[in-house]
Amino acid sequence: MNGLIDAPLWRRICKDAKEYGKMEGEDVVPLILVVSSDEAISSNSTSQQPLDFAILNSIGEDFKKILVGYTPHTLPHTPAVLNRLLTERGLVFKKDRDQILQWVQRKNMLQFIYDSFKEVTRLGNNCFKVQIGKSRNAFQRYVMVNVLILSGDGQYLDWLCGTSLRRKSMQCRSCQSSSMSRFIQDNAQNKWRDDNHMAAIGKHTEAVYMRRWLHYLNGGSLRYTTPPEDTQWINEAKRFGITPGINPLYRFFTYWRGRGITSLHRSVYPDYLHVIEKGLIEKTISWTLMIITAVQSMSNKSDANYYGDSFAVLDARIATFVHQQPFNFVR
Repeated sequence: MNGLIDAPLWRRICKDAKEYGKMEGEDVVPLILVVSSDEAISSNSTSQQPLDFAILNSIGEDFKKILVGYTPHTLPHTPAVLNRLLTERGLVFKKDRDQILQWVQRKNMLQFIYDSFKEVTRLGNNCFKVQIGKSRNAFQRYVMVNVLILSGDGQYLDWLCGTSLRRKSMQCRSCQSSSMSRFIQDNAQNKWRDDNHMAAIGKHTEAVYMRRWLHYLNGGSLRYTTPPEDTQWINEAKRFGITPGINPLYRFFTYWRGRGITSLHRSVYPDYLHVIEKGLIEKTISWTLMIITAVQSMSNKSDANYYGDSFAVLDARIATFVHQQPFNFVR
C-alpha cells in the first residue's frame, strides 16, 4: 500500500471486504483514498491551499496525486478590518475576536474538504461500478469508496483533528500520550483518542462559545457569567486540547469505526516530506546546533575544565537515546 499503511491494517481491510458480498457475480473491491494538502506547494499567485487525493490501491506509476481544488485558506479581509468590524458589533475582547476568526477559517476549510468527497464516500451511497484500464485491457468492477488516511504537515493535521501542539494538555493528536517530542517506547503509548468523544467535545464547546458571543452581539453585559454546565465542557476541551467546532470529517470514518478497523485520530499521518526532511533532518540539525551553542552553560564557567565537563553531560544525555525504532507508526 505504498508504505502509507501497515500490513495488519490492510489485512483487516481485505478481510472486511470479503463481507461486502457480490454484485453481478463479482466481488466488490475496496477503493481506498488518501486525502492530503500542503501549504508549502501553494503558488505565489493564489492565497489558497491545494487539496489532492490518491488511490492507495494503485501501485507504481499508477499511484498519482490528483488535484481536487483549493481550500479557502484565508479570510476575505485582513485581520485588522475583521477585528474592527467585530468590535463595532460588540465583541470588545480580543480573545473572543481571535477565536471567531480561527473558528470561521477552520470551519470553511473542513467543510470544503468534506463537501469535495461526500458524494462518493457517504455511507450507504459509496458503491459504484467503475472502469479500470483503457482500450482492450479495460475491465469493470464494483468498488466501495472510503477515505482511510488524512495526510499533511503537523499544523494542517492539528487543524483537521481540532488539536494543537500549543495546547496545555500536550497530548498526541492520535492518542492520549503526553510524551510529546520525546524518545518513547511502544509500552509508553497511551490509548487512542475516541472519535465520538472528541466530536462531542467540539460540538458542545462550539455551542458554549456561541452563547457567549451572541450575548455580546445582542448588547449584553461585558461581565458574562459562564453557566456551570458550560464550564464542564470547557474544562473537558482543555483536558484533551480540543478546539471548539463541529468537525464533519468524522463522518468519513463512520464505517471504519463501526467495523472496529480505524478512526479519524488513528488515520492522520505526516507526509514523507515533513517526516524525513522537516522532521528527521532539519529538527535534528536544529537540536544539535542548540545543544552545541548552549553547551557552555551546562556547568560553571569558573571551573578550569568547564568545557570538558559540559561535553561529558552532553555525552551522558545522548547515551540515553534509544537505538531502535521508537514506535511502530509515524506520529
